[in-house]
Amino acid sequence: MVNLTSLAAAAGFMLFDFQGHVLDNSFARVLENNPVISNPTNSPPTGNQMWTLVPSSTFPGKFTLQSQQNPLPFLSYSGAPNGTVEFAQATVHTSLPLSFGMQQSGNTVAFLEAATNMALTSWPVQGAAGLISPPVTYEVFHGAPQQFWTVSAV
Repeated sequence: MVNLTSLAAAAGFMLFDFQGHVLDNSFARVLENNPVISNPTNSPPTGNQMWTLVPSSTFPGKFTLQSQQNPLPFLSYSGAPNGTVEFAQATVHTSLPLSFGMQQSGNTVAFLEAATNMALTSWPVQGAAGLISPPVTYEVFHGAPQQFWTVSAV
Protein backbone atom coordinates (compact mmCIF):
# COMPACT_ATOMS: atom_id res chain seq x y z
CA MET A 1 0.00 0.00 0.00
CA VAL A 2 1.06 3.59 -0.63
CA ASN A 3 1.56 5.57 2.58
CA LEU A 4 -0.40 8.75 1.80
CA THR A 5 1.03 10.56 4.84
CA SER A 6 4.56 9.94 3.59
CA LEU A 7 3.51 10.91 0.09
CA ALA A 8 2.14 14.24 1.31
CA ALA A 9 5.43 14.94 3.10
CA ALA A 10 7.63 13.88 0.16
CA ALA A 11 9.77 16.52 -1.52
CA GLY A 12 8.91 15.06 -4.90
CA PHE A 13 7.66 11.93 -6.61
CA MET A 14 6.86 10.62 -10.06
CA LEU A 15 3.54 9.14 -11.17
CA PHE A 16 3.74 6.19 -13.57
CA ASP A 17 0.77 5.06 -15.66
CA PHE A 18 -0.24 1.53 -16.69
CA GLN A 19 2.34 1.62 -19.54
CA GLY A 20 5.24 2.63 -17.31
CA HIS A 21 5.18 6.20 -18.63
CA VAL A 22 5.36 9.18 -16.31
CA LEU A 23 2.95 12.10 -15.82
CA ASP A 24 4.77 14.89 -17.69
CA ASN A 25 4.26 18.66 -17.95
CA SER A 26 5.04 18.52 -21.68
CA PHE A 27 8.19 20.11 -23.01
CA ALA A 28 8.93 21.48 -19.51
CA ARG A 29 6.87 24.57 -20.26
CA VAL A 30 5.06 26.56 -17.61
CA LEU A 31 2.63 28.37 -19.86
CA GLU A 32 -0.97 28.49 -18.71
CA ASN A 33 -2.86 25.51 -20.19
CA ASN A 34 0.34 23.67 -21.17
CA PRO A 35 -0.70 20.04 -21.84
CA VAL A 36 0.16 17.26 -19.42
CA ILE A 37 0.97 13.99 -21.17
CA SER A 38 2.13 10.44 -20.53
CA ASN A 39 5.75 10.17 -21.59
CA PRO A 40 8.87 8.03 -21.08
CA THR A 41 10.95 9.06 -18.07
CA ASN A 42 13.76 11.57 -18.54
CA SER A 43 17.15 10.43 -17.32
CA PRO A 44 17.98 11.92 -14.93
CA PRO A 45 14.45 12.86 -13.78
CA THR A 46 13.51 16.48 -14.44
CA GLY A 47 11.13 18.86 -12.65
CA ASN A 48 8.45 18.61 -15.32
CA GLN A 49 8.04 14.92 -14.43
CA MET A 50 8.13 15.34 -10.64
CA TRP A 51 5.18 16.33 -8.46
CA THR A 52 4.31 17.12 -4.85
CA LEU A 53 1.06 17.03 -2.92
CA VAL A 54 -0.14 20.31 -1.44
CA PRO A 55 -3.13 20.43 0.95
CA SER A 56 -6.16 21.90 -0.82
CA SER A 57 -7.34 25.30 0.32
CA THR A 58 -10.89 24.68 -0.93
CA PHE A 59 -11.49 21.00 -0.08
CA PRO A 60 -10.36 19.97 3.43
CA GLY A 61 -8.65 16.57 3.41
CA LYS A 62 -7.93 16.79 -0.33
CA PHE A 63 -4.75 17.73 -2.18
CA THR A 64 -3.52 19.55 -5.26
CA LEU A 65 -0.69 18.21 -7.43
CA GLN A 66 2.08 20.72 -8.01
CA SER A 67 4.72 20.30 -10.71
CA GLN A 68 8.34 20.71 -9.71
CA GLN A 69 8.94 22.69 -12.91
CA ASN A 70 9.56 26.34 -11.94
CA PRO A 71 7.50 28.45 -11.27
CA LEU A 72 5.69 25.41 -9.80
CA PRO A 73 2.38 25.23 -11.71
CA PHE A 74 -0.50 23.07 -10.51
CA LEU A 75 -2.25 20.23 -12.30
CA SER A 76 -5.50 21.56 -13.73
CA TYR A 77 -7.49 21.15 -16.95
CA SER A 78 -8.15 22.90 -20.23
CA GLY A 79 -11.06 25.28 -19.78
CA ALA A 80 -10.39 25.93 -16.08
CA PRO A 81 -11.99 27.32 -14.06
CA ASN A 82 -15.40 27.38 -15.77
CA GLY A 83 -15.22 24.60 -18.35
CA THR A 84 -16.38 21.02 -17.92
CA VAL A 85 -13.82 18.72 -16.34
CA GLU A 86 -15.15 15.51 -17.93
CA PHE A 87 -13.13 14.62 -21.06
CA ALA A 88 -10.87 17.68 -20.57
CA GLN A 89 -7.13 17.50 -21.25
CA ALA A 90 -4.98 17.72 -18.13
CA THR A 91 -2.94 20.93 -18.20
CA VAL A 92 -0.95 23.08 -15.78
CA HIS A 93 -1.92 26.46 -14.36
CA THR A 94 -0.09 28.64 -11.88
CA SER A 95 -3.26 29.77 -10.06
CA LEU A 96 -6.09 27.35 -11.00
CA PRO A 97 -5.31 24.08 -9.21
CA LEU A 98 -7.68 21.14 -9.09
CA SER A 99 -8.16 19.38 -5.78
CA PHE A 100 -7.95 15.59 -5.65
CA GLY A 101 -9.05 12.81 -3.41
CA MET A 102 -7.12 9.57 -3.71
CA GLN A 103 -8.29 5.98 -3.93
CA GLN A 104 -5.73 3.24 -3.39
CA SER A 105 -5.61 -0.17 -5.00
CA GLY A 106 -2.59 -2.12 -3.79
CA ASN A 107 0.48 -0.05 -4.70
CA THR A 108 -1.36 2.28 -7.05
CA VAL A 109 -3.45 5.40 -6.54
CA ALA A 110 -6.34 6.89 -8.51
CA PHE A 111 -6.52 10.69 -8.39
CA LEU A 112 -10.17 11.76 -8.32
CA GLU A 113 -11.05 15.41 -8.91
CA ALA A 114 -12.76 16.51 -5.69
CA ALA A 115 -15.80 18.33 -7.11
CA THR A 116 -16.77 15.83 -9.84
CA ASN A 117 -15.00 12.57 -8.97
CA MET A 118 -13.50 12.47 -12.48
CA ALA A 119 -10.35 10.33 -12.60
CA LEU A 120 -6.98 11.40 -13.96
CA THR A 121 -6.72 8.97 -16.89
CA SER A 122 -3.83 7.97 -19.14
CA TRP A 123 -4.28 6.70 -22.71
CA PRO A 124 -2.39 4.03 -24.66
CA VAL A 125 0.45 5.06 -26.96
CA GLN A 126 -0.79 5.14 -30.57
CA GLY A 127 1.44 4.38 -33.53
CA ALA A 128 5.06 3.37 -33.16
CA ALA A 129 6.04 2.99 -29.50
CA GLY A 130 7.61 6.12 -28.09
CA LEU A 131 6.78 8.34 -31.05
CA ILE A 132 3.48 9.72 -29.82
CA SER A 133 2.95 10.76 -26.20
CA PRO A 134 -0.74 10.42 -25.39
CA PRO A 135 -2.75 13.02 -23.51
CA VAL A 136 -3.91 12.62 -19.94
CA THR A 137 -7.59 13.45 -19.46
CA TYR A 138 -10.33 13.40 -16.83
CA GLU A 139 -12.83 10.57 -17.24
CA VAL A 140 -15.64 8.90 -15.27
CA PHE A 141 -13.98 6.65 -12.71
CA HIS A 142 -14.44 2.97 -13.54
CA GLY A 143 -11.39 1.59 -11.77
CA ALA A 144 -9.68 0.86 -15.09
CA PRO A 145 -5.89 0.30 -15.12
CA GLN A 146 -5.50 3.59 -17.04
CA GLN A 147 -6.91 5.41 -14.00
CA PHE A 148 -4.35 4.16 -11.47
CA TRP A 149 -0.87 5.58 -11.03
CA THR A 150 2.19 4.05 -9.40
CA VAL A 151 3.98 6.48 -7.11
CA SER A 152 7.76 6.51 -7.08
CA ALA A 153 9.78 8.76 -4.77
CA VAL A 154 12.66 10.57 -6.47
